[in-house]
Amino acid sequence: MKSQKSTLSLASVMLVFLLAACSVNLEFEIFSTDLIEVAKKGDKALFVSANVRMDHSEEEEEAIKTFMKENFRDAENFRVVEEEYSSYLLADYELPIVHVDDDTFEEDGDLLTIVVQSIDSNSVEIGVRFNREQYDQMNVFAQEKFYSDISLGDSKMKFDFRSDNRESIEVEWTCVYVDGRPVPLGKSFKLDKRDKLEIEFSKIFKEAMKSSKDILYFGKLSVLN
Repeated sequence: MKSQKSTLSLASVMLVFLLAACSVNLEFEIFSTDLIEVAKKGDKALFVSANVRMDHSEEEEEAIKTFMKENFRDAENFRVVEEEYSSYLLADYELPIVHVDDDTFEEDGDLLTIVVQSIDSNSVEIGVRFNREQYDQMNVFAQEKFYSDISLGDSKMKFDFRSDNRESIEVEWTCVYVDGRPVPLGKSFKLDKRDKLEIEFSKIFKEAMKSSKDILYFGKLSVLN
């Protein structure tokens, strides 16, 4: 009986790993002037450095690397990091910021694309385009290798928003967490140069990304005169 109990425990641990391996955590950094520049130019995408992180296992490491290379633009610099008694495989990749009307931009394994458009001469609307076709392809791979779908609900998607404008700016965020606090209905923040906010997509927002046919807007940036 003791041997059987040990076997069941090992099976349970493996099941937890397989499910956890299909959460994809994304982190990146956005500067206010980059959003304004893309919104004004309209026809030139900008790429910012981002990180993708998944649970690590030596047995599945090569499969996870392949998964990252196929689903995140220019994924490279793979390394294993230890956090709170857990092991993760981390990679750098390029996240695009594009104008909503930029027809020349071609998605290349981009699960997420940050999208902007000018509202007026001083204001920019910020949104995200979620590639559902890419997401479906990712799930085919995940089912074959990890026996589970990619869970957006369990995946963390967050970024540091930094103000690098000379002028003060005001940003309004909706349906996200701002510095760890929920902002379901919208809240404005005044930022001076070098101020920073941590923005994390809420579970509701991530579920909406899968169902929405177009871009989901969640932020507005205004330069204060």
